[in-house]
Amino acid sequence: MVGSVKGDGKGELVGRTTVLLGGAVFQKAIDGFAKIEPDCRGAITFSVMVLNAAGWVAPPPPEGEIHLEFVVLAEGDRLEGKVVDAGSAVRCELRRQHALEGQRTTTAWAAKPGGD
Repeated sequence: MVGSVKGDGKGELVGRTTVLLGGAVFQKAIDGFAKIEPDCRGAITFSVMVLNAAGWVAPPPPEGEIHLEFVVLAEGDRLEGKVVDAGSAVRCELRRQHALEGQRTTTAWAAKPGGD
């Protein structure tokens, strides 16, 4: 899975991913909200829309949501975390690509197989 996410600096996130599963490529639109605690741990809940022949559709919960827990590193330039949904074994790393005051922050990210 690879994609990009844009954040508004207040916790709102929106982006797109491309996923390769069993030789099939899927595109997903995601939006969500991040909450960061004072100790630099945080959580993100993404809502997922999948592109298929009918257009963008929302899978029913729980497939329609992804829940991540993460820690903020490198003075806020990197997040490392994992998907915490039951049956998941996916790590993720998010890296800040640019940040300009008064503009949205774009973060490219990639999920890697494997649990803790």
